[in-house]
Amino acid sequence: MTKNFTDDIRHSFKCLQANGNLDNIIQFLSSILIEGNNDNMLNGFCYWNISDSYAMLRKSDELYTNHLNFYKLLETMDSKYIFWLVCDATQRFTLELGGYGEFWWEIYKTAVQLNSDNSGIEHIAFEAHNAALSINPKVKSTPYNLQIARDNFKNLIKACNNTESIIFYKLVYSSACLKAFGDEEYDILKLCNVILPWLREESKDSIYAVGEWERLYSERTHQNMARVGINRAVNAFIDVGKKEIARVLYSESLKCGLPKNAYIEKRI
Repeated sequence: MTKNFTDDIRHSFKCLQANGNLDNIIQFLSSILIEGNNDNMLNGFCYWNISDSYAMLRKSDELYTNHLNFYKLLETMDSKYIFWLVCDATQRFTLELGGYGEFWWEIYKTAVQLNSDNSGIEHIAFEAHNAALSINPKVKSTPYNLQIARDNFKNLIKACNNTESIIFYKLVYSSACLKAFGDEEYDILKLCNVILPWLREESKDSIYAVGEWERLYSERTHQNMARVGINRAVNAFIDVGKKEIARVLYSESLKCGLPKNAYIEKRI
């Protein structure tokens, strides 16, 4: 019997996710793949979240094997779907820690080359460039690859200059550049001032689960963009030793509706 992506599958996954048992998530999603089906979106969702679970478990070998199978699926689909494989920084870091970094980077570069005009891929391309430009002190990322990520991210910003999300893109990009290269490119505090009022806006939960193409391919809400962007900015200032700027920005953001962040409060 074949399975298609149903609300039951989505609900079962969300329940397992809420319980936080990554091994159970892997077992559940693997069983769907083993049964066999002709729904590429369901299969991609399964592969993505299996990879994500292995990434959080720091199981590089298993992640690499699953990502290879994921890539084989995506090669049969339209080129834009290649971005699905490289849109998460934790997955990238775990692959790099296991010695599979170049595998991730080559797929990222391929996705960019195949979709060079950025047409219709704005949101998923942002997720990929964001993952590529992220840095982790435990992972040695080459300056060459980071510069490629920076150039690609900047090209996306130029292509999306008149879109709703441009302030968010510039804020995340500048925060990443500050951490990776020591310069902001765009004024982070000015961008934060523009985005601060978005913290008070209503935000509905996505009907899609984490890792679903439709969720990654769609625009974030204003509230989500403000929360993510400001948290990135605060952490970037902390990372480069500008704790007082980080402290003031975080305090002002809390007054505007930013939820408390335990990681930031531990560091600040």
